[in-house]
Amino acid sequence: MIAKVAGPILFSRGYCGWACWTAMVLDLLPYKQNKKGRLSTKWEFMRYAHFGVSLSLVLISWFFFEYRPTGMGNSELVLLAVGNMFYYTSAIILAFALKDNRAFCKYLCPITVILKLTSRLSLLKIEGDKNTCTQCGKCTKNCPMDINILEYVKQGKRVLSTECIFCLTCTTVCSENILDATFKLDIGGKELIIRQ
Repeated sequence: MIAKVAGPILFSRGYCGWACWTAMVLDLLPYKQNKKGRLSTKWEFMRYAHFGVSLSLVLISWFFFEYRPTGMGNSELVLLAVGNMFYYTSAIILAFALKDNRAFCKYLCPITVILKLTSRLSLLKIEGDKNTCTQCGKCTKNCPMDINILEYVKQGKRVLSTECIFCLTCTTVCSENILDATFKLDIGGKELIIRQ
């Protein structure tokens, strides 16, 4: 709960970039750079639907079937295994279908519904110096979440996108070293995403 609700207020979506087990598996797949950009926004409703269905199943189990797990028994282990198999299978299928390792994170992951809300308040974000930026575009080209980082830099803003997973890839590929993580308070902002 701390990593997924309170954590993003301080560290943005660092959980997605550094601690998510599903993402760890996806990072082993061959499509690290999505060359076409993200699908239209209508596809992103799937993660909200997934979140709604998952939450509904939990609430139905709790209130109507009075399911109250007291520990990790055999049935809980089976549910955990089946749930994880669904996650990994759907994530890998999406990655190969769209030639994008992070397709699951962008379109289907239900956890992002919560993370996007709290990361809007995040104090830690990526910031670039527009005066020394050569506008080579490596940061945007290599961003696994298709964020138009260069546009944020040109506007003199920090990367305010709630899609930023704080993987720091942009800071690594920047040949001028003008990108860095900074602590400030700047709530909200326009989502600058590269789309097909």
